[in-house]
Amino acid sequence: MKNLIVPAQDRFGITVGSVHRAWHAKLNSRLRPLGGSSAKFLAMLRISESKNGLVQRDLASVLTIEESTLTRLLDRMEADGLVRRMPSSQDRREICVTLTPAARPILKKLRAAALKLHSEALEPFNDAELRSATELLAKVTARLEQLP
Repeated sequence: MKNLIVPAQDRFGITVGSVHRAWHAKLNSRLRPLGGSSAKFLAMLRISESKNGLVQRDLASVLTIEESTLTRLLDRMEADGLVRRMPSSQDRREICVTLTPAARPILKKLRAAALKLHSEALEPFNDAELRSATELLAKVTARLEQLP
């Protein structure tokens, strides 16, 4: 059997996908004992970054998930007392999502676990390597967003 040589472009996409899956699997394993998940953490994090909450449609867009998927996630989070949904003051047809006071200490624990994972995963790499990788990935993202 011949050795197959995989072009760098193919390896790049496969590797990015592998990193994404491994990162989320490890993050979920760290957050699960705290009552969290990567989806819940990212939603809470994005909502917390907005002073007055986020419109549900905008949150789905930022998280790059379907609105129906976000609705199910928010249903669970609302049942857990982590978020509140109410009509937007700007447009009553839109739903605004905010964190409840009970969510703040939970988000703090989830964020600490995520930061610990980031630190452990990236510890072997120096600042120049991380900067270079981040810049490359940002350029690839921008290029993908430009494509039809």
